[in-house]
Amino acid sequence: KRKPEISWLCRNSACKAQLSPGVPFCKRCSCCICHQFDDNKDPSLWIVCTPESHGGGSDCRLSCHIECALDHEMAGVVSDGKSILLDGGYHCESCGKVSSLIGCWKKQLLIAKNARRVDTLCHRLSLSYRLLDGTYLYREIHEIVDKANTTLESEV
Repeated sequence: KRKPEISWLCRNSACKAQLSPGVPFCKRCSCCICHQFDDNKDPSLWIVCTPESHGGGSDCRLSCHIECALDHEMAGVVSDGKSILLDGGYHCESCGKVSSLIGCWKKQLLIAKNARRVDTLCHRLSLSYRLLDGTYLYREIHEIVDKANTTLESEV
């Protein structure tokens, strides 16, 4: 006799979405790469799948941690050694579409600019730097962040 499949609730107390059997993670509040959620989800530390060109179908609108995307080479500048495969973009783990990171990059700089704490300034400037490190498309604006990052590292 086959066991009936039972739906389950998201473990995130801020979400509690009802999930279908066999769904490995909550797509509403969890990272599509590591499948973890944050208790106090800071949207500025997440990337959402929102591609500019809709090559048929709809974008999945799933989100992931910026750190996960960078660590898994799904965001920023990714090269195969011969050519740049991704330049200032986010390649969605779920649907495979590419979204621009320039809005996310600007958001990190704006938060760094308004930071009241040195650790926040350092973290956001570091994220801005890492998002476009090695870029060809955005090399001129990346040079400015590189100089700021270098200055900050020498002073802190």
